[in-house]
Amino acid sequence: MGAICEANEEDNRKKVSDDKITLNSSDQIKDDELLIREKSHTIKSEQKKIVSCNTKVTIDTNLLTSGGVNDPKYYYHKIKLLGKGSFGSVYLVKNKSLNTNFAMKIIEKSYQDEKEEESLMNEINILRKLDHPNILKINDFYSTENEYIIITEFCPEGELFYEIKNFAPFDEALAGWYMKQILSAVNYCHKSKIIHRDLKPENILISERNKKGFNTIKIIDFGTAILFNKKDKKLAGSIYYLAPEIISKNRNYTEKCDIWSCGIIM
Repeated sequence: MGAICEANEEDNRKKVSDDKITLNSSDQIKDDELLIREKSHTIKSEQKKIVSCNTKVTIDTNLLTSGGVNDPKYYYHKIKLLGKGSFGSVYLVKNKSLNTNFAMKIIEKSYQDEKEEESLMNEINILRKLDHPNILKINDFYSTENEYIIITEFCPEGELFYEIKNFAPFDEALAGWYMKQILSAVNYCHKSKIIHRDLKPENILISERNKKGFNTIKIIDFGTAILFNKKDKKLAGSIYYLAPEIISKNRNYTEKCDIWSCGIIM
């Protein structure tokens, strides 16, 4: 009988010991799971920080006009020299990826005084804002150590000035065709709060010829253009095309001075 009681007590001790072992193992598993969760959470937090940091410094070069490379030779191939002056040179170039011709104007910085540089930057900033079929479009702009380089549409047919000189007088239909394009571009400028101030046939290029003479034109040279709200309205433009109010002492002129120039052109 005593042997049986001792055996039962021994079994009970083993059960208690097994329960303790099971309990301890279960607690250890829970602790391990909690530690794993904490480590996982820490890793995810670190990953988020890394992604956040990468987001701030990553730049999509496809969104940049120049693809992140400030060297026109990387994008354009020179075909021939179109003209050369005291300011620099103009070349016919081809975009390597688009296989399209453009005009490349290279301006030597050493020949630019402060006034000329201001005029150039003014023209660049204004042309970048404009998008009209009868206004010359600027495609790219580079500033290297020694040069300013402007890439624009290529207008191979010359100035409207020479068209007038060689073929005028135009009939009413052709004159109306040219004036419709000029006034459309001027109206667009005025809606964009920009006054050109130097409209003349020399600043209008023929971009495309038509067999019947109804050619497509582009207005250029926004170097003297200003915004409506600019107060310091200086004397600007070409004398034969200036509105009287520009020459007056107070020079209190508005965008209507461009309309006067259009009338002279017509």
